[in-house]
Amino acid sequence: MEYEFTNEEINEAVSFAVNYFLDPRKKLSGRTVGEPRGLGAIMDDFFLGKLIEIGVRRILEGLNDKKKYILDFEIKSTSKVKGDPDILAIIEGETERPPNLFVEIKATFQSYHWIGMKFSQLKTIRESSKKKPIFFIFASIIVESASNNPRTTDLLGMYLKSITDSPLFEPFEDLNARFKIDFIHTIEDLDSFGTDFLEGNLTYNTNLFEPLKIQIKNKDGSTRKDFELFKPHNDFKGDFKILRKDNTPDNDFGIFNINGTGDIYLNKRSLKAGGYSYNYYIYALKNVSISNGIFGTYSLEKEKGYKFNLTTLGSSPKLKDNNKWMAKRRLKELIEEGKIAKPEILMRRIANEL
Repeated sequence: MEYEFTNEEINEAVSFAVNYFLDPRKKLSGRTVGEPRGLGAIMDDFFLGKLIEIGVRRILEGLNDKKKYILDFEIKSTSKVKGDPDILAIIEGETERPPNLFVEIKATFQSYHWIGMKFSQLKTIRESSKKKPIFFIFASIIVESASNNPRTTDLLGMYLKSITDSPLFEPFEDLNARFKIDFIHTIEDLDSFGTDFLEGNLTYNTNLFEPLKIQIKNKDGSTRKDFELFKPHNDFKGDFKILRKDNTPDNDFGIFNINGTGDIYLNKRSLKAGGYSYNYYIYALKNVSISNGIFGTYSLEKEKGYKFNLTTLGSSPKLKDNNKWMAKRRLKELIEEGKIAKPEILMRRIANEL
């Protein structure tokens, strides 16, 4: 499920982005009214996306060399592109035909906590598929680096280094990029296991209950001064509302099933803007299991301290669209449980049935 790109393939993806930018028919306005979008913004939008489509094509060709999987590298109007699958056609022998499946290819990154679609995108895909089976492929780009600075692995920076002699780009890594398929699921999987996050809902971090770098208790068993014992010796056996840092619950997404025994600690801090930040922690007296159908399962080891808040993502966590999402960590569990097929199984199915 991995592939290393050639320089020619990287050039192919760059050429698409440049040709898109130069096409006078294309409107290059951004999300803000009147905001100009230069070549850099277009490269960010299209370079990586097309490179990932090429990676998918290469994996499919490796699984079934009797077919050619045709991607769309033609610059079209937005109205014509809307609703098209990412694998546009199939060539078998001398015959070109439409695909038998509707495949949507998306980029994901290690920093992404959720995968899924806006309601509006799902509606378009369902209508455009004309009842063909729908598959979503999520893939990422891996870059080898000898530097501690992750910015030196920017694909555009590496590409510019490879085509110029300018010392300005010398800090970037030599051009390299490896493709990896992370997840594949059907639209039925998303319907069954996805969660509706509606406009106005908050976007949550899925890396909850992280172990503390500084433990709650000293070696002699005493409590460190930053931690105040809030609720001692809780025998958890069922549902429990995990609070946000503003001390409020989320009754839709923040109810977890907890089993085990632990002490709850609190560090209440005043905020410059007013009010307080309520930082809760749990010290596991026995092994503790915390689970939620949206976020997945977390295992806490006894005699260790963990964060115990429901935390949001980013500086503006309130959603502006209606979305259906799956947490990546929960999707991994569903694959391990056999409720969603493994990526290699689905990829082989796609290669053969397309």
